[in-house]
Amino acid sequence: MMAQATVHAPARHVQRRPLRGLRQRRRIDRRRFGRNGIRLLQGSRNAAAHADTDPHSHVDAHAYSHTDSHGHLHALPTDQATPTPTATPTADIPLEQHKVQLPLILFTRPLTQPRLAAIENNYANQYAVQWESDPVGFDAHFILEEATNAGFVGATTVYTGSLPFWQAQEQAIGSYFYRVKAVHHEEQTGWSEAESVTIFPLFVGLNLRWQGAGVIDNGELHEVGYVWEENLTVSEGDTVRSEGEQHYNPNPLAWTDESWSSAYDPTSGVFITSTLPANTDLQWGHPWLLPYPLQLAHNGGVEIDGQAFTVTGPYATTTAFGAQVTYWRMVNRDRFLFWDDGQGERQYVNAGDVELWYDSGISRLLLRQDVVRRIYQYDTDTGDTYRYTLNLIESNAIPTP
Repeated sequence: MMAQATVHAPARHVQRRPLRGLRQRRRIDRRRFGRNGIRLLQGSRNAAAHADTDPHSHVDAHAYSHTDSHGHLHALPTDQATPTPTATPTADIPLEQHKVQLPLILFTRPLTQPRLAAIENNYANQYAVQWESDPVGFDAHFILEEATNAGFVGATTVYTGSLPFWQAQEQAIGSYFYRVKAVHHEEQTGWSEAESVTIFPLFVGLNLRWQGAGVIDNGELHEVGYVWEENLTVSEGDTVRSEGEQHYNPNPLAWTDESWSSAYDPTSGVFITSTLPANTDLQWGHPWLLPYPLQLAHNGGVEIDGQAFTVTGPYATTTAFGAQVTYWRMVNRDRFLFWDDGQGERQYVNAGDVELWYDSGISRLLLRQDVVRRIYQYDTDTGDTYRYTLNLIESNAIPTP
């Protein structure tokens, strides 16, 4: 059994008090140290209690010791019984001296390699990259890399933090590859398996605006202003829907403003259908986006709505909104019928009267058109013309400086 001991402050702080003061002191001690008023070493509590209740008890002298007036411990001789314990006054010891500081021990699981979830964007240019990972220490974190190729050549770190996801916003057209790893101090996992996502030129969130100006020369000059917009708002299954509208200002001939909704295949750029009724007077048209599979070359040819065009380029230019782009220039090879109202008025374009510019980069958008229509009445050239130009003035598909 362990020896019983009483804790004393250094001698200069001990104040002897009469019994009445001692009882008062013990009441104070009980408030400070608990119900018993004194702390017993483990193994001594039972022996002390027995000594208090049985004055005739004797114990092995080598099992206990006593304390002299200087606070030193002495073993009792073998032929002496242990004296009955008496209460010993204690000094007023501040509680601060009894505070115990314990080390903070944190346990962490071994790092496990994170697992990227498949990335879904519903043909939009924003999406969440998420991953799963076993719990790690509070100071562990993740590193997420992004690249535009599967080999992660030139990869950049887009996220460092403790959350298991990252939100991509307003991503440019293209394909993106991601991988993630966990890091805890000097320990780190290998890279996860990669996941990828593609932003097609036709993406939900695409906003386009063209502005045109024209002159009708029928003996008098009439200026015409034209605005055309396309806004891709939602995906529906394997298609994306664009809300379009056009209006004129100035509008000397009181042409009607129009609005419509069209569906496209976002993976190919091909037009599917529109709510705008077909205009039977209009005999030719062109798309505002080149189909993705279409391959062009300098001095090559392309057919647009049944008419042959010569292709040259690419050439460099700056858009109306400050973007540096390159474009294909397309010019019609032959004369063809552009408009026929069925009542004798026809509009023809001669060879070279239609010029179209399309982005040769990844957006494939119509950048500019320049058209001259020549007005005929019952196959007789009236000499009147309608000439107009149209330029792309807003787009979130082409990066600007």
